[in-house]
Amino acid sequence: MSLYNVSVFDEEFLPLVFRVVPFIFTFFGLGFALLLLKFCPQFNFDFIKVLRFFGAKWFFDIIYNNIIVTSLLNVAYDVTFKFVDRGFIEGLGSIGASR
Repeated sequence: MSLYNVSVFDEEFLPLVFRVVPFIFTFFGLGFALLLLKFCPQFNFDFIKVLRFFGAKWFFDIIYNNIIVTSLLNVAYDVTFKFVDRGFIEGLGSIGASR
């Protein structure tokens, strides 16, 4: 197997410095956020409101499930199964050829 045919890069063979970069940036961002909240009080807001907003169920999944997914499934059933499978294939198959 040639190296030119490999499309996935194996991270385990990278040097340790490159593998630790996401870890370093994560803690840099955490430290920056803590310093920002400590020394710039205008950025300090109520985290309870944020948690309530993201923790609440807004029923988006029910809306797109009932409107989009159900209608797409009905169209797929009507077009592909009823027309193609029952109509076209059975019409050309052994039953249709005998008529």
